[in-house]
Amino acid sequence: MTYNEQDLKERTDKSYWLEHFQESSTKNRIKSPTYKYSNILDSILPKREDWNILEIGAFPGKHLASMSIRYGYKPVALDFIPRIHELTDSFKSFGINDLEIIEEDFFNWKTNRKFNVVMSYGFIEHFSDLNRTLSKHWDLVEEGGFMIITTPIFGPLQMLLRRLILTDEKLNSVLNAHNLSVMNVKKIDSLANTFNSAHRIFSSHIRHMDTWFKVTDSYVRRDRRIILYIWKIIAIIPSILKWSNRLFSPTGMIIYQKENS
Repeated sequence: MTYNEQDLKERTDKSYWLEHFQESSTKNRIKSPTYKYSNILDSILPKREDWNILEIGAFPGKHLASMSIRYGYKPVALDFIPRIHELTDSFKSFGINDLEIIEEDFFNWKTNRKFNVVMSYGFIEHFSDLNRTLSKHWDLVEEGGFMIITTPIFGPLQMLLRRLILTDEKLNSVLNAHNLSVMNVKKIDSLANTFNSAHRIFSSHIRHMDTWFKVTDSYVRRDRRIILYIWKIIAIIPSILKWSNRLFSPTGMIIYQKENS
């Protein structure tokens, strides 16, 4: 599989991510290995110290560290930004001494290796060719292993929130960096379901009515902060009732297992 550089340049490039992480560098250290998706994954993933787990686009590493600790897997971190090497010390602070780091462009990386769990969080939506991106994830999965994909979902209310509270500069940056056409649970699920030996385990919207914006964020309009306050108050209801759907939930997740041939 060859890499078409236009797929990346249409959305983001290395300089984009270097700037993105530099702007929020103090937040990109692993502060706590508490895994927010354990309520979903605990009933799916086995605890196996003989398994490995690959995260694509791994920096800043909180998901990978959490999964390694919780399920016992050997962590492998793949990213194309040099800061990926900072994870070595971060992981050691939590007793993870066997982290493997691969500083490579995902699409240019050539390997015959397979992994028991292959995952990416907020990765696929930055590329134009969903088939190419998702297929390469799947090719890396070992028989009996799992592919875990999450993507932000800009559904009707999540998109409205962004248009109301974000500065024009921030909104344009967000929209330009994301391929909205692939940020769709049904579309991702339908494609994954066509892969060889693919067995659907989970496919749904998640995280209730959460938002990762804070009223103190510099790119939230001062005169619109009250909207974000109101959103967060209303969001308590779906959280209590454990409601998630395409209208207001911020994230989509699919999990597929590669059946033994």
